[in-house]
Amino acid sequence: ERLLEVWEPDGSYNFLYLPYSVKQKRGSGYVFINFCSHKGASLFWQRVQGTRLPGCEHLKSLDVAVADIQGLESNLCYWGNDKLRRINNSSFLPLVFNGTRRLDFKECVAACKLGAPDQGLICSEGHANASSTLPGLRG
Repeated sequence: ERLLEVWEPDGSYNFLYLPYSVKQKRGSGYVFINFCSHKGASLFWQRVQGTRLPGCEHLKSLDVAVADIQGLESNLCYWGNDKLRRINNSSFLPLVFNGTRRLDFKECVAACKLGAPDQGLICSEGHANASSTLPGLRG
């Protein structure tokens, strides 16, 4: 939730995940964000590369990199594995958005696992992304 205060959902991204280490009782030190466009990702990189999160100045500066997994549906299918689906504390789950509206992660994963075809939801920036068959993602 703290990340949402720093990076408010503005429609430029539709997936945000800070993996949490139960053993260490803290975030794992990296975040996955799926942007709706190259422009959104580029602007984010320009804004945060080399900076520090407010209130976390004692930590390393941010280093933005391209993830191996790209796209909302691919992220949902990858992160929606059995381990994450068993987590009951929703604050440890990835966040999914349609524009600025937060969606239920587990519902979106369930739809993804059913093989919902990508029908090109239009993100607020006007770029096709995500599956319009996911709950709450109908345009």
